[in-house]
Amino acid sequence: SMGDAKAVVFVTGALGLVLSFLVSITGFLFASLYTLVLIGYSHPLTRFKKRFLLNELFYFTCFPFVGLMVCYALAGRVVMPAMFAAIIFGSFITPMKPLFGDSTDMYEDKLFGMRHLGVVLSWKGRIQLMVVTLLFIMTITPLTYVQLGFNVGVPIMVVAMSLGFLRIMFPIMNAYDTAMVLRAKKFAHIYFFLLQIVLIVGTLNLGFL
Repeated sequence: SMGDAKAVVFVTGALGLVLSFLVSITGFLFASLYTLVLIGYSHPLTRFKKRFLLNELFYFTCFPFVGLMVCYALAGRVVMPAMFAAIIFGSFITPMKPLFGDSTDMYEDKLFGMRHLGVVLSWKGRIQLMVVTLLFIMTITPLTYVQLGFNVGVPIMVVAMSLGFLRIMFPIMNAYDTAMVLRAKKFAHIYFFLLQIVLIVGTLNLGFL
């Protein structure tokens, strides 16, 4: 029920904040800010989800907030490989949502006054935003992996996966085709999952890499 759902949210939210306070004061501050952002996303008085660019900014900032919480909980400081991963994840999710997440809800979103990029941009515009993001990830990873302490497997795998994703998106760049879009959406989820695995493996000291 709605009441049960609210109870779960309040109890788990409060428990999470208490635990973060016990682990790290700085982590608790970032957790509190993250909680305020979450409330702002859906609260009727702010409703970031309905406001142009604030919707996308919410999805981008979620991952750096979580990254900072984890860094201070585990290491007591900012860990650059973890923050790099958080920024990459946020960068990828930001265009992925309007491209694949919002495309099936366009009518409902317009009806309720949503002003996110999925409504504002054309199909081609959303594709172009995704392509630019993939090119950014493909470029920034090879340029920074040494300084961040990743092994050489990270840029190789990231570039290979990104090229594969671009190849799958090529047939839908100019026109919406349901079957091809669903295929690209499935690959996007696989890409996001594998990206996390690649960055984790990239921190390991493997002799052959």
